[in-house]
Amino acid sequence: MQRKWYQKRSIISLINILVFIVFIVVFESYTFTKSKLETKNLSQLIQFFVWNLDDASAKQYLDVYIKNQNINKVVIRHPNGKEFLSIEKTETFSLTQSVLKFLFLIRTYPLQEPIFYEKENIGTIEVYWINENIYIYFYAFIILILITIIAHFYVETIIQKNRLNQAFKEINELKIQQDADYYLTSLLIRPLCYINFPSRNYILQHYLDQKKKFTYKKYNTEIGGDFILVKEIQLRKRDYILFINADAMGKSLQGGSGILVLGSILYAILKRLEFRKDDQNKYPEIWLKYLCLEIQELFESFQGSMMLSAVIGLIDVNSGIMFYVNFEHPYPIVYRKGKADFIGNNYILRKIGYPKVFQQDIKIQVFELEVQDIFFVGSDGKDDIEMQSEDGTKYINEDETLFLRLVEKYEGELPLIIEAIKQKGKIIDDISILKFHVIHKEVPHINDIPANHTHRLIEEIHTLIRQRKFQQIYILLKPYVEEYGSDNSLLYYYAASCYKLKKYDEAIEIGERLLNRIEIIKPIYYILIKSYLAKNELNRSSYLLQEAKKVKLDDDKVNKLELLLNKKQSSTLEKL
Repeated sequence: MQRKWYQKRSIISLINILVFIVFIVVFESYTFTKSKLETKNLSQLIQFFVWNLDDASAKQYLDVYIKNQNINKVVIRHPNGKEFLSIEKTETFSLTQSVLKFLFLIRTYPLQEPIFYEKENIGTIEVYWINENIYIYFYAFIILILITIIAHFYVETIIQKNRLNQAFKEINELKIQQDADYYLTSLLIRPLCYINFPSRNYILQHYLDQKKKFTYKKYNTEIGGDFILVKEIQLRKRDYILFINADAMGKSLQGGSGILVLGSILYAILKRLEFRKDDQNKYPEIWLKYLCLEIQELFESFQGSMMLSAVIGLIDVNSGIMFYVNFEHPYPIVYRKGKADFIGNNYILRKIGYPKVFQQDIKIQVFELEVQDIFFVGSDGKDDIEMQSEDGTKYINEDETLFLRLVEKYEGELPLIIEAIKQKGKIIDDISILKFHVIHKEVPHINDIPANHTHRLIEEIHTLIRQRKFQQIYILLKPYVEEYGSDNSLLYYYAASCYKLKKYDEAIEIGERLLNRIEIIKPIYYILIKSYLAKNELNRSSYLLQEAKKVKLDDDKVNKLELLLNKKQSSTLEKL
């Protein structure tokens, strides 16, 4: 900051020097005038003694006077110049005074005044005054130095204060600008982070509290990296609950920016789903995988500067079958019959936004919710609590089972759980929790067998396989595949019956469903490869053949399929 002219040290020093010089001149004038006046008063006081020629009394008077004044010598003369009386101070100069006198800093100067008695000049008085102003000037100089130092400190204080005020003003302006950015970002996020939940079979509760609170103009709001979305969608004319709980990397604006990107692409994908029949006809595993891949590819373009953890899932409204993917997010929790447990802790992906080289192939986890189950999914803010030990030491909670115990203690009541978390310690991060309470589910019956009694269905299928009644298997499992589809073995039998009946498109659809699940039934590779070969889709056949080799299937069968593929490829080349 540019200093004003009166705030410069050289100007302050020059002013002080000028003040000191003026003080010396004024004080010297004052001293001389005072000495002159004192000399005149002394001439009037001594006139009586001179008129009466009483030198003894005059001497006595002058001795007393000299002792109390800075006078070195007094001489009284007659009008003719003859000396009448001469008195000199008997005290000797100290060493310091002698040095100062030698340096002419202590001076002696005479002043004369005529002595009158009844208007008659009766003589002259000479008074030799001692000028010891140097002591006053010394003290004045010391005081001036102190004043100068104080002035410098005062000026520096004022300058520093002005700098701080200016810095505070700039910071305040930046804060206003930052809050405006925060507010704009929060406005953009608000319509993207929403709950649209008309489902009849579930009770939904949610909690979302962003750590960063701020005020912009008259608006009190918040911004952070946690995100919740719940929406009912339709796939293959069945109702599904799409749920997403995400936690974007970074704090405040950075996290908010990640959520803004996530919400924007989700909005675009869900709008597209409303109008595209191809998307609407996908099975939940396939649609969910492509949803995750689109999000991953977008965030991957930020080259690691924007990542997020998330659980993304679909719940079949009627059957309670849940399909979900966990991208390095806290494990979901199911509270069932008084016991809370983590689910899906055998498989977890890296955060969304990790480069493909580090990211595993996306696999879908399947879990069946039962009536009265309570399902929780939440960000790590529910676990990252600043707690205090008995000796006063603060630490961050690392016990991930704390939330499980609270769920059990309060029997899944979310408001009580949140209050208990706050009482345990200080929440230091954004926190978001979704809770689904299953109050009803509709289990379809397949040939009067409940779809969740898979062992009975499998026994019936085995009987039909022995009888090679593939058409009946197809008819029997068709509703199961469409309305339930939780058991991998039944899906495999359905895909195999489709292949036997030369329904290759359906065989491929169900085979790909199974391929995208975590628990793969290895023989599905045979069904898929042969179905793709039958449709002359050689690239996909070749890829699946290589994957089949990795999972160590029967070498003879793999070799036969490889020979068949080679023949198909050769035949295609000959036609070209």
